[in-house]
Amino acid sequence: MSSGRKPPDVTDDSAEALPRRSILQSLAGVSAVLFAALAAIALAAYLARRPLAESLIAQLLVAQGVEWVAVSVQAFDASHIELRDIHLASGRQLRVGGLEVETDVEQISIQYSLGRLLQGRFDSVTLAGVKVRLSPPAIPEPETTREASASAPSTAADATDARADPATLRDAAWPLALPVREIRVDEFRAEIETADVRVAVEGDLSVQVAAGEPGKMGWQVDVGLTIADDDVDLPNFSLHRNLALAATARAGDDAVVVTLESFVFDASIGTGDGALRIGGTSPDLDARVTRERRPGGGLRVEIASHGGDVRVPALEVALAGIGGSTSFPVNSVPDRLSLVVDRVTDTAKPPRAVPFRVTGKIADGDDVVSFEARVADLRDRAALDLIGHFEPSSQSGAIRLHVPELSFAPDGLQPVDLAPILGDVVSKVSGRVEVLGDVRFDSLDVSTVTSSAEIALTDVSLETPLSKIQQIDTVVRLDGPWPPSTPPGQVLSVGSIDVGVAVTDGLAAFELRRNSMLVVERAELVFSGGKVRTAGEIDLSAPWQDLELEVKGVDLAVLLEHLDLEGLSGTGALNGRVPLRRTAEAIEIRDGRLETVGGGTLVYRPDPGVEDLANGQEDVQTVLDALSNFQYSALSLDVSGATSGQVRFLLHIAGNNPDFHDGFPVEFNLDLESPLMEILKPVTFSNSFVGAIEERVSEFRKRASNFRNPGASDAE
Repeated sequence: MSSGRKPPDVTDDSAEALPRRSILQSLAGVSAVLFAALAAIALAAYLARRPLAESLIAQLLVAQGVEWVAVSVQAFDASHIELRDIHLASGRQLRVGGLEVETDVEQISIQYSLGRLLQGRFDSVTLAGVKVRLSPPAIPEPETTREASASAPSTAADATDARADPATLRDAAWPLALPVREIRVDEFRAEIETADVRVAVEGDLSVQVAAGEPGKMGWQVDVGLTIADDDVDLPNFSLHRNLALAATARAGDDAVVVTLESFVFDASIGTGDGALRIGGTSPDLDARVTRERRPGGGLRVEIASHGGDVRVPALEVALAGIGGSTSFPVNSVPDRLSLVVDRVTDTAKPPRAVPFRVTGKIADGDDVVSFEARVADLRDRAALDLIGHFEPSSQSGAIRLHVPELSFAPDGLQPVDLAPILGDVVSKVSGRVEVLGDVRFDSLDVSTVTSSAEIALTDVSLETPLSKIQQIDTVVRLDGPWPPSTPPGQVLSVGSIDVGVAVTDGLAAFELRRNSMLVVERAELVFSGGKVRTAGEIDLSAPWQDLELEVKGVDLAVLLEHLDLEGLSGTGALNGRVPLRRTAEAIEIRDGRLETVGGGTLVYRPDPGVEDLANGQEDVQTVLDALSNFQYSALSLDVSGATSGQVRFLLHIAGNNPDFHDGFPVEFNLDLESPLMEILKPVTFSNSFVGAIEERVSEFRKRASNFRNPGASDAE
């Protein structure tokens, strides 16, 4: 038999409560399990936060085009992350000028707060031991890959170009806000290395960002870099001292300003004995990025530099006050540039030129770069104007130059005022001088350069240590490059040349060859009522030059007036030759000989004092008696000596005096000396042969007036 208690009565409400408690208990159990699982996951994530962070950073960088990443996370918590031993290698999309970029960073430390991190900002970033290396790809990119990349519709480069689009820039916040308050880079080093180039830069960098409203933050970047002389390996270039570079960039409410301080440099261009050493101080450089004020305007860059100086000892030239300026949209390249050198000094002794100033402008068009410049002495007494163009596609160009008319006067401007080296060469210059020239080149190869120049002299007179030249008129064309030459048929007219033997009304047709050979095609001058002609070749590079003068019809009476024998006169005309040799010291007559054609008279009437001296001297008295009315049948004059001093004249005569010894034939010599400079004074210039000169001068003036529009001269 069995027994047991009767179970209590169960109502309907009790039946419903039991399943509800079971569900709650189940939910609590599941929640506990989930919480425990989440806690375990969180604990595992915290314990594995470094590997996770390393993986996440690597994935983000690879997504941005970095080809290979290595990074070690040393610390990672709610306010700080520290990375060490970072190595980045760029992919093809991140190359710089076709060079691969490798970056190593010993340590990166990032500080942040939760609030700023939620805004996508950091408090500070510190980098130490940064090394950047640019080098050619180890394996050249296949042609097919490059062609495919070129034809691809979208690349990272395209994205970069898109970011530079003016519309994008116009929509950008101003100034450029940085997502960090402070960035500091210690022990920075960057290297560029190719087959021919190696340059390394090292230094420090810091960035300070001022707190403010979003989009109104200002920042400042300070950079200090050094380029060591042994860290530069460039073709035909070497550095003799370290370069210390310092720059600052500041962003304000309306502009970003970048300042590069001047630095001292000492370098050589070229190699071996032909190397050209240059030294000096670079200009200070200021750059501003501002928003254009016009509606819808984008960003604009303004750059100005000033205060640089350069010294080139080998050329004995020093430049001071070097500067320039330009302005252009930020998405474009400079299309206009102005340049200035406040002072160019010739350091030679004596100086070849007085200090002068250089100003210039450069304009970049669609297919051609045009430029103009002016070189003028500091008192604006003389100038050289240049205009030209350069075509980058063909690397060809042309330059026109013009020296506006210079007016010289004995009591005014002199060549020595512009070129002190001419002080012992030329003096007492008067007249007008003007120059036009052209330079052309078909490539940057010097062998393709051709040049020409025209020098116009109008009524120019001058003195040199060996001569006096008056009233030169000519337009001479010179062809280059150096050494210069001239086409045949250059014409020169001279009022007078006094080199001891004074000649007047000169005309010369000549040619200067590139081998320094002067070809005198024809030269003719008036001397003592006759003509002096010459022609031949003169080697200007030789230590001396020989030239023979042909004399015809020179008046004996005029010549005798200037011999050192007062009272001697005669009739007749002389013909002959006078060889001249010119050296650096003097012009010398070498064995010249003049002779009369036919007979004439020679009369000597001395002063009473000479007659008194002849008393008692039978030989002297015989000569005086014979010359009182000498009818010569032959007369010759031998000439020798330096034209700047005493010249010897040996007079040989043969004939008779009808009043002396019944006309007995007499033949004797007279040895005389005289300063040749006094033989004949210059006479007034005549208008002979000036027609051709005047025509050339007129054509030159027309071309000079159209210097900036050379086609106008041809049209006229």
